[in-house]
Amino acid sequence: MTTRVSTRRALRVFEGLEKRIREATAKAEAHAQEDAKRELMEASSGGLSTAELRRRDHPYARRHGTAREDPEVINEQTGKFKRSWRATRPTRTGNRLRSRIRNTDPKAKFMHGTTAMLLRPIIRRVKRRIRRIRRYRLQRGLWAAILAK
Repeated sequence: MTTRVSTRRALRVFEGLEKRIREATAKAEAHAQEDAKRELMEASSGGLSTAELRRRDHPYARRHGTAREDPEVINEQTGKFKRSWRATRPTRTGNRLRSRIRNTDPKAKFMHGTTAMLLRPIIRRVKRRIRRIRRYRLQRGLWAAILAK
């Protein structure tokens, strides 16, 4: 027995599928973005005070060659840096879905290193930590969209 489907009906089915996939991936990306922001907040909560950093001879100083403390952790002083992480809504360009999270604190520019301070790769840490969960969320969203009726 053969089932016949009109071209118009098939087109509607595929358009519905495309819409569900777009919605599911956007939702999954929004969740992954929340995960990343949570990780950034955690990585911005180091416990060394300014006085302790001074006592330890500024462990992120370039003169040491390598960091003496974990460079992927930003030590919380006033809490402003930690509170300054801002996320934008995921955007789609063609087949690509992008998320952006940035820190609006003026001190954020120092994460890239200075003449006196080493690079602080906090973003690399977060990308590494959420890569698997992000992929899982996207795959789960895709399959849910495909299997939905």
